[in-house]
Amino acid sequence: MIKRLYIDGYKCYSNFEMDFEGKDVIFLAGANGAGKTTLFETLSLLKNIAVHGLLLSDKEGGNNLVMGKTATRWLKEVREQRFELDVELKGNRYQYCLVVDIARQSQTPRIQNELVFHEGQPIYRFVDGTVTLFNDRYEGKVDFNVDWSRSFLPSVAERGDNTKLIHFRKWLGGILNIKANPSAIASVALQEVRQPGPDLGNFASWLRYLKQSADDETYERYRDDLMDCIPDLTGIAFREMGDNAKELVVQMKDVKEPFRFAELSDGQKLLLAYYAVMHFAARESSVVCLDEPDNYLSLGELQPAIETLRERSEGADATQFLIASHHPEFYRQFAMEGGYLLKRTGATPTRAVRMSKMLNATGLKMPVADIVARGWEE
Repeated sequence: MIKRLYIDGYKCYSNFEMDFEGKDVIFLAGANGAGKTTLFETLSLLKNIAVHGLLLSDKEGGNNLVMGKTATRWLKEVREQRFELDVELKGNRYQYCLVVDIARQSQTPRIQNELVFHEGQPIYRFVDGTVTLFNDRYEGKVDFNVDWSRSFLPSVAERGDNTKLIHFRKWLGGILNIKANPSAIASVALQEVRQPGPDLGNFASWLRYLKQSADDETYERYRDDLMDCIPDLTGIAFREMGDNAKELVVQMKDVKEPFRFAELSDGQKLLLAYYAVMHFAARESSVVCLDEPDNYLSLGELQPAIETLRERSEGADATQFLIASHHPEFYRQFAMEGGYLLKRTGATPTRAVRMSKMLNATGLKMPVADIVARGWEE
């Protein structure tokens, strides 16, 4: 579970700190451009750097040009980008810190510091091109020089005496950031894939894998929840198409011929995909970010989906959900218990305001969504 996030010098975030207060569901609200999606992108960025070994800069100027160009635009003196992440895993406190020297003029970005702490003790250190690896007793065992242009953390081999570090890396790799695009979801699965893509475009291929690997009880619960939300739905299946291709189809009440997934509405497609995320991805993911999941969903469909989300966020090993939305129903459900309003105007940094404190400060006896809609939160 994320406990605290600090971002400095990255896009609209400058000296930004957010205390998650141990909440299982974090709701982010705010005007367009306030930084909701950027916060999710930051978590994905840290995952891609520290788990997947993403280069800080692609010299050819390709899609991997992630640092330097993303520096806070209105602060010309920014020389570094800093990220800090405090998490709690099974009662243990971990801290991750990444400082990138963006060197605007002379060089490509490089790692200045990358540190991982467990209960305040170092278990990984990367400073000025030198990596120090520690064992589970916090003893520095190995020092060596490495390339500054990417993290060495993805290259650390799993051993019997570095379980704390590997546990943190696996947790970080479990962050899932989803901004669904129903028009990108393919109905034909050419193969099985183990994880959903950020836009859920590979949903059919992922569901094909789940039908083979998920336990029957979980899959039946997924189907039953869907049938409660879509009363006409009676079944989900795959139809053979040859050359190992399978098409996702759904059976509807009183209709003999199944519907192709491509024939469903955008909202129906997303319901099938979102429920799969909550039932299956949440079992393996440490944090699930949902960027405007209410898009295309009716109020009657949104309410049971929120109830399922609450169930999946409860328990000792539950997934932490971060949700960005403009929908009043999310304000009603989460504003007072885990809601934050992200605010910024013009060339100013983003700031987070706890909605419960904001409401108490206004002294108004009305829903938070109405207060924000009228601009009375100041």
